[in-house]
Amino acid sequence: MLEDKNTSKTKQKSMEENEKNSSVDSSIFDRLLKILAVIAGCIIVIMTVMICASVIMRYFFRMPLGWSIEISEYMLFFIAFLGAAWLLKNDGHVKIDLLTNNLPLLPQIFFKIWTSFLSAFICLVITYYGTISTIDHFHRGIPVIQALAIPKYLLLWVIPVGTLLLLIQSIRDISSNINEFRALFKKQEH
Repeated sequence: MLEDKNTSKTKQKSMEENEKNSSVDSSIFDRLLKILAVIAGCIIVIMTVMICASVIMRYFFRMPLGWSIEISEYMLFFIAFLGAAWLLKNDGHVKIDLLTNNLPLLPQIFFKIWTSFLSAFICLVITYYGTISTIDHFHRGIPVIQALAIPKYLLLWVIPVGTLLLLIQSIRDISSNINEFRALFKKQEH
């Protein structure tokens, strides 16, 4: 009996330490997402200023900034991939919830779990192939052929990184939704 109490205390202590480590890891990941979202926001501000400067240069000085459109395209690309995981964490992605809002709570949570699994799978595939493509473009030295000659891998790296972060956030959502499902299921049993 004494061993059972000691074993139980040891297991409880181990679980508490795992939760503490998990929360530290979680807060580090949350900070990373927030930093990347701030960077994406800064890119939006820089892009806005650059486009305004280009318009002013074109209409008032007849000297357009020819590179500004191309850089703006690249910036939009980075904004999307750097901010997507933070947006998912804050439940900011567009949803069509006309059907699910009319369902009972358990099926709603089930659909959240299912869509998170689907999202995680898609992110896994994109991360895998994005990484392969980025490495391939790096080894072959393929440039982007436009006004500015930029190595293509410098643009592509954000795809696997952004989708990896989305994958991690999707897994976190799965875990959270499963816990919510279990709690609600237990509550309805009683």
